[in-house]
Amino acid sequence: MMNVWNGGIGQLVCNQLTQKYGKKIQFIKKNQFELTNIHYLIVLDDSGSMGENQGFQRNSILNQHNQIATSQNQSQIPTQQNQSQIPTQQNQSQIPTQQNPSLIPTQQNQSQISKYQNIQLQKQTYQLNPQNSYYRQKMLQLKKQTQIATQQKPSQISTQQILLQSATEQSQFQIAKQKTPFEIAKQGCINCMKDIQTNPLARVSLIIFNSEARVEIDCEEVNVEDQSKRFTYKSGNTCFENAFKEVYNLIQKHSNKNFEKQVILFYTDGQADYPKNAMEQFAALPQEQKQTISLIVCTQDNFPATLSQMVSDLKKSGFQAELQKNVQVEQIELVWTEIIQNGIHIKE
Repeated sequence: MMNVWNGGIGQLVCNQLTQKYGKKIQFIKKNQFELTNIHYLIVLDDSGSMGENQGFQRNSILNQHNQIATSQNQSQIPTQQNQSQIPTQQNQSQIPTQQNPSLIPTQQNQSQISKYQNIQLQKQTYQLNPQNSYYRQKMLQLKKQTQIATQQKPSQISTQQILLQSATEQSQFQIAKQKTPFEIAKQGCINCMKDIQTNPLARVSLIIFNSEARVEIDCEEVNVEDQSKRFTYKSGNTCFENAFKEVYNLIQKHSNKNFEKQVILFYTDGQADYPKNAMEQFAALPQEQKQTISLIVCTQDNFPATLSQMVSDLKKSGFQAELQKNVQVEQIELVWTEIIQNGIHIKE
C-alpha cells in the first residue's frame, strides 16, 4: 500500500492511480498525518579511498590503449623494410574505394567498434578492483557483452579506423569527469535531507570522519541550500573510535530535547579497529535512552568483521542496530530514504 498526503483533488488522483496501476493508493487527510520528533545523525566516511576517481583510472587505461594501438599502427606504415604495405597492383584491391565499399567505415560498423572498445576499457577498469563485489558483478556482465560485441565486430576494420573512432568518441573522454565516491555519497545524503525536511519536527546532524571526526551540522533544522556546502572532503585514514565518540557527544548534548527517536545513519567503504571506548560509553547509557537510539550501518565491505561485532554488541546492550553489507555509494539514498520515510507515520 502506498500513502499519499494531498489536498483538494488528492482523493481523485489516488483513485485514478489505483485504477491505473492496480495497487491501492491511499488518500490521507492532513489531520491524520503524524510526524515524529526525530534526530537524524548522518555519519559519513571521507577517508582516502572515498576521494579516488575511478574515471581517472579509466582515462589512464584509455591513453595506454591509444599509445599501444598507435605504435602498432605505425609499424604498418609503408617503408623499404615493409614492402608488403606499399600499394601494388596485387594489394590495390585492399584499399577502400567506391568500387570496394566494404572496407569504407560506415556509421553502423563504427558504432560497433565503439561499443566493443568501450567494453574492453570497462573490463580493464573493473579488473583494478577484483576484490570488490560490485566490480566482480560488473565483470560478469561485461563478459556477456564482450561475447555479443565480438560476434558483431566487423572483420575488415583497420587499426587506424579504430583509433579514429576512439578519438572522436566524446563519451569516453567524459570518463575523467566522473564523480568521486564521496561526491556521490554527498549527493545521496543531500537528497535524503530533502526527505527529512518534509518533517518540520525533525533535526539533522552531520559528522564526517577519517582518522579524525568533525561535526559539520549540529542538530539543526534542515536547510539544504546552506547545509549542502558543509559536505567537505579532507581524506585520511579510517577510524571508527572518533566518529562514534562524536555521535555519543551529540546525543548527550541534545538529550534535553526529548527526541522520540535518534537515528544514526552510518556509511563507510572500509574497515577500522573496534571503537572500544566509544562502545563502552554507549553501553553505559540508561536503558530508557537506549530504546530511542537506532544505528543503521551501511558499508561497501562484504565481510565487515569490526562493524558486525559493533552491531552485535549494541543489540545485546539494548539498542536497535542493523548492518547492511555490500552497499555502494550510489545506493545510500535508496537505503536511507526508506528508513527516513518510516519516521513519518499515519495515525491508526
